[in-house]
Amino acid sequence: MLAKINRLKRKKDFELVFRKGKRFNAGHVGFKALENGLKTSRFGFVVGKRISKKAVTRNKVRRRMQEAVKKVLPGMKKNVDGVFIGMPGCEEYDFRAIEAIIQRLLKQANILQV
Repeated sequence: MLAKINRLKRKKDFELVFRKGKRFNAGHVGFKALENGLKTSRFGFVVGKRISKKAVTRNKVRRRMQEAVKKVLPGMKKNVDGVFIGMPGCEEYDFRAIEAIIQRLLKQANILQV
């Protein structure tokens, strides 16, 4: 699980990222990012019922995305608020695939140092 300081929690913050953030896509995962002007990056994860009606499956996808972000967090060069969006089909991915997709998305957004 991500540290509390690196989690996006408030509805207002999610809405701001969805409204003003820039969108990136890779595989069956989307990413919206918005610079936040803070000293840390914060991330949120959205996995809707279109993925699966089962909460167990949705939570598994969410946990995999959180762990992949946690691994690359020290290599960030910008401080952003970001929301990862699981789309139908992402439940098929194993952890390594999700990790590769998240790294690709962060590089596209020019957030992760290469």
